[in-house]
Amino acid sequence: MISFREANINDKNIFFNWRNEQLVRSFSFNSEKVSLKDHSKWFENKINDENCIILLFLESNNPIGQIRIEKNSLNQAVINISVSRENRGKGYSVDMLKKASKYFHSKNPEFIINAYVKSENLKSINSFEKASFKFQKKTDYKGHESLNYILENDKR
Repeated sequence: MISFREANINDKNIFFNWRNEQLVRSFSFNSEKVSLKDHSKWFENKINDENCIILLFLESNNPIGQIRIEKNSLNQAVINISVSRENRGKGYSVDMLKKASKYFHSKNPEFIINAYVKSENLKSINSFEKASFKFQKKTDYKGHESLNYILENDKR
């Protein structure tokens, strides 16, 4: 069974390594490698940002992945997920998405969570659909052909 907690500054290097992993970069909207200096500044800003929740997911106390949800406008948020290379294909992503969304909605019931997935990222598309995100539209997101999925709070 997987658990999660909010990320803290001590998790910086775990997230740095995941961020620069080749497959994560290829499906990211910013596919460039990130320096430790730039990542450290970004990470510290995000964990201290009241409009951002970063969750570290664990299996038997071992880090397996992360989800970041950021409020970006009135009642709208954007979700981002990655699973560590050694834990991909084990079915964690759907459970992670469900748990993170429920946690976020418990604090922000009026928000709609948006997912933007590159059209070629079939595994992520499948995960969001299995986690009850609903397809909205094809769109250009940050210069990439993408699919937009949303999840509303079922307790609104």
